Amino acid sequence: MGPESPTFSVIVPTWNRAELVSRAIASVLAQTFDDFEIIAVDDGSTDQTDAALELITDTRLRTLRRPHEGVSAARNAGAGAARGEYLTFLDSDDMALPSWLDRFAAILGPSRADIALAGALTVDRDGGSQLWLPSSDDVSPDRLAVRFLPGCWALRSTLFSEVGGYDPNISYGENTELVLRLFTRPRLPRIVIVREPLVRRDGRTDTRYTTRQKVGGARVVLERHRRSWKKFPLIWASYHAIVGVDDARRGQSWRARYHFACAVRANPRRLEHVGRLFVSMVPGASGRAWPTDPTSERGGASPAVLFVVLAPGVGGSVRSLATGLEYLTGVRRVVARPSASSCARFLGTRGVVDASVDLPRSTGHRLFDRPRAVVVLSSAAWAYRRQLTAIHANGLAELSLSIIPGCIARCPVVVWVHEWQVSPWSRRLRPFLKFGASGLRFLAVSEQTRSMIVASGIGRPDQVCVVPNPIDPADVCPASRRQATSAFRVAYIGTPARYKGFHLLPDLIRALPHEPLTWTVFAGPETMMPDTFAELRNLGVGLPGKVLDVREAYGSCDAVVVPSLRESFGRVVAEAMANGLPVVGSDLEPIRDLLGEDRAGLLVPPGDVGGLATAIRRLVGDRELGMALGEEGRRRVKRFAPGPIADQLARAYGINPLRSSPSSSP
Repeated sequence: MGPESPTFSVIVPTWNRAELVSRAIASVLAQTFDDFEIIAVDDGSTDQTDAALELITDTRLRTLRRPHEGVSAARNAGAGAARGEYLTFLDSDDMALPSWLDRFAAILGPSRADIALAGALTVDRDGGSQLWLPSSDDVSPDRLAVRFLPGCWALRSTLFSEVGGYDPNISYGENTELVLRLFTRPRLPRIVIVREPLVRRDGRTDTRYTTRQKVGGARVVLERHRRSWKKFPLIWASYHAIVGVDDARRGQSWRARYHFACAVRANPRRLEHVGRLFVSMVPGASGRAWPTDPTSERGGASPAVLFVVLAPGVGGSVRSLATGLEYLTGVRRVVARPSASSCARFLGTRGVVDASVDLPRSTGHRLFDRPRAVVVLSSAAWAYRRQLTAIHANGLAELSLSIIPGCIARCPVVVWVHEWQVSPWSRRLRPFLKFGASGLRFLAVSEQTRSMIVASGIGRPDQVCVVPNPIDPADVCPASRRQATSAFRVAYIGTPARYKGFHLLPDLIRALPHEPLTWTVFAGPETMMPDTFAELRNLGVGLPGKVLDVREAYGSCDAVVVPSLRESFGRVVAEAMANGLPVVGSDLEPIRDLLGEDRAGLLVPPGDVGGLATAIRRLVGDRELGMALGEEGRRRVKRFAPGPIADQLARAYGINPLRSSPSSSP
C-alpha cells in the first residue's frame, strides 16, 4: 500500500492507450519528490490497458476500473478515491518532468496557497514544440483559465470537492468550466505561479474535438455562467465567437450577429471579433464567409422539424426524445426548450440539436408565461417556414403552445403523448384543435394511451397511432456492473410522486425486515415528497438523488421495483429489461404488455405492498429465477429498437425516412 495521507494524489485517467499509459505513470514514479500516490482510472478500455497497468508493481499505484463514461467522469472517480492533501491530474499521453511534484510542493507548502500553476512544453504533430510559461505579474483568472490543463496545476482536494469536480456532461472546455466555478466562489482561491515547464504535453495525440462537441460545450458554459462574463471577458468572447460561427453556418443570421456582438462587447480590442460582426451584417457576405453546414442545410434537401419541450428537467419523455433525435437522419432538428435548464444541457451535450430556440424562463404564472412562449415559437416557425415540415409537441402541455406556430408555418402539429391522463387544460382545447393547424396527429406511447386520447375527445381514431418510447441499450446499459454482493440490491428509479407509488416504499421496506437486502432510491428532488424521503433516510436507504446517466443506477442493482399506480408506458421497466434485470411491478396494462404477464418480471396488484414484498422474497430466494426473467426481458425489449421508431417519427413528420443510424456523439 502507498502512503495513507500523501501530499499529492496524482489522477491518471486513460482509455484505450495501453501503449502510452505506462509511460505516463513511469514519469510520475521517477519524481524527485516521493510523498504521493497514483490513481490510474481505466475508463472502460477495450485494448490491453488493464494488462499494461497490472505489470506496474509499485505500491504507490492504485487502479480503478469503471464503465466508459468519458474523461471528466474518470477524473471525478479518481478524485473520489484520493487520499492526498492536493490533487493533480495527468493525461495518459503526457509525461511529468522529474521535478514536477517537487516544485509544486516547494511553493505550495510555504505559501499555504490553494492552487499552483506551472508551464508546459507541448510537442506538436510535426515534431515542433511550443513552450508556455505563466506570468507571475498577471494571475488574472480570465487569462490563466484556458491554461489550466491537466498536468499544469495542483489544487487542494477539499476545494475540488467543494466545487463539485468536473462536469461529466461536457466534453470540450471542461477544464475551463471547472476554473469558472472555482473563481466565482465567495472566497477566491489563492494562486501561486511556477515559472518553468513541469509537464510535457504530447500534441501529436491530442483529442480532436468535433465541431458539435465544441459548440455544445461552449453553449453550456454560456448558459451556466451568463452572470460571470465581466470576470472572464476573454473566455466569454471566445465562446460567443464559437457559437456565433456555428449559428452563421446554420443560416441563423440574427443569432450569429447577437453572439458576435456579445464577443465584441466582452473583448472589443480583438479585431477578429469586430470583423466577424461586420461581415455578418453585410448582405450575402455571411454565407460566403461561413458556408452552410452540408449536414444541416436550409434548402429543400434538408427539411426541418421544430421540437417543442417544456420540461426543464430530464425525465423519461426528454430521454425518449433525445434517443429519437439521435437516430433521425436527413432532418434538421430545431429544438425549443427552456434556456439554462437541465433539459437544455442534456440535449446539447448529447449532440442531437442542430439549432436551438430559447424559451423564456418561467415566472410561475401560466397565463403570462404561455403567451410569451407562443410568441417565441411563432417567431421560430416563421423563420423556418420554408423548410418546416412539422412541429413536434413533446406532450399535451406543449400542444397548447404549438397550435398558433403551426398555423403560421402552415405545417402539421405532431403530438407525442407520454402522459397517463388528459388534463382539464388539454380538454379545453378540443373546440380549437380543428382550427389550430393544417393537420394534427397524435403519437401515443402505448395502446392504452391511444385509447385515452380517443376517449377524451381531443383526437379521432384516425388521428392517433402508437409510437412507443425508443430504448437504446447504449444509453441505458453500463459496460460493466458492480460486483455481486451477498445482499440482494433493490432499486427504485424515477420520479418521487404518488402516481409512481413512491409513498409506498417505506412500508415495503418495513415489510422485509429480515431479508438480506440493500435499498437504493435514485429519485429527486427531495422537495417533491419530503416526508417520504425523511422516512427512507431513517430506514437507512441509499439516497444518491436523481441521476442523469441512468447507467449508473442500473449497474448497481439486482432488481428494480416499480410500484406505480398509473403508467402510460413504463420506461423504467423497459430500461431494466434492456439491462437484463428482473422487475417487480404493478399489474397495470402498459407494464403487463412490456413484461408479457410474468415472463420478464413479477406483477402484483397496484398498491399491494404485501404482494410487492412477496415478489421480492421470491427473487431473493431464487437467483436463477431473476436471471431467467432478465434474459426474457432482454429479448422482449428489442422491439423498441430506436432505428425503426425514429423512422416512424420521420413518417409522422411527412418525411421519407432514410436508413436510421445513430449520429456521432461526444
